[in-house]
Amino acid sequence: ESHPSLVKGSGRAKEGFSLFGLINRTVTKSGNYKLRQWMLTPLINPALINERLDAVAFFFQASNEEFKKIL
Repeated sequence: ESHPSLVKGSGRAKEGFSLFGLINRTVTKSGNYKLRQWMLTPLINPALINERLDAVAFFFQASNEEFKKIL
């Protein structure tokens, strides 16, 4: 079995096998940019981390599906 990064012609970008590539499920350029910035500059303040987690949790709630469609 070979390492995934050695797969030729897979059509995936170099970052496809990175942590960013694995968790990136954004659908807009601005969302992609925001996720990249969050990963490049991780928070260390617990209060800010909890605020960010609350924001992410909001979008995973089924009751907010209509809001996500609007965005």
